[in-house]
Amino acid sequence: MKILLIDMDGVLLEPRGYLEALCNTVNIIGQLLGYPRVQLPRRAIAQFESAGFTSEWEMAAICTALLLDKAWTLNPTLALPHDPDHLPNGKLDLDEPDFLSFARALNRSSFRDYSPLERLECLLAHNTQTHTSTQRKILQDLFYHNRKIDCSLSLRIFQELVLGSEVYSQSYGLKSFFNTKSYLQEYDRPAINQATVLNLLQWLDHPQNKAVIFTNRPTRGFGNAAMVSESEIGAQLVGLADLPIIGYGEIAWLANHCSTPEGLLMKPSPVHALAALRLVIDRSPDKALETASALAF
Repeated sequence: MKILLIDMDGVLLEPRGYLEALCNTVNIIGQLLGYPRVQLPRRAIAQFESAGFTSEWEMAAICTALLLDKAWTLNPTLALPHDPDHLPNGKLDLDEPDFLSFARALNRSSFRDYSPLERLECLLAHNTQTHTSTQRKILQDLFYHNRKIDCSLSLRIFQELVLGSEVYSQSYGLKSFFNTKSYLQEYDRPAINQATVLNLLQWLDHPQNKAVIFTNRPTRGFGNAAMVSESEIGAQLVGLADLPIIGYGEIAWLANHCSTPEGLLMKPSPVHALAALRLVIDRSPDKALETASALAF
């Protein structure tokens, strides 16, 4: 049997929708805090990814923390609003933080043995003595709850932009704020041409040839009815909607099942790749995940 393991972003798709949504999320949060228009440089995004922060959810939380950290120099009691429709109490006479320099600092060789989150905490530690207990709690919540839709303002904004307002409300049962179409559908572009897709489908006609997509994009998963299918949107865009997918929904289920942080199981973790390979063989997501976890650990 031959199994083709296919990544999605950068392989099947040019993930322009995620980039646009991330930049606009940071700008919206900046304006909610009172900044003028905030621009997140694409070079800063590349530096964050190089430092190990490959999720836009994480990068949005980091940028939110930097916006707050700088705003506190003028208004120490400033806090994030609960919803995106809250107007700022006033304007901040501040330039946006230097996102690029901070992202570059995360890549310092002295941090080589640190996890991405440890690097982040070290860089913000210079303000440990000046942060109030309330400020420290806000920063901790930003970092540790950036994947919880009911806790994270940046995640709610980002997900509405990515999915579009209608699908966002249907998926999460939450009020929408922006009346927007899906950024994935508006901005994503296939990274492979139609001829390549047709050749792949012809190759898969042979019963001994298999293919599976493994991605950190959210999937519906199982045991989690609220999970949305961003990976399925991507697969449909390139004409490979029938391929099996192991994505964030499945990995999140396994992390909860094993009481293990999600980041240790998602690609580039071998658990994610092994689960994708086993899915092709077993056709059972839960069995594939548990087998992959047992093999890796």
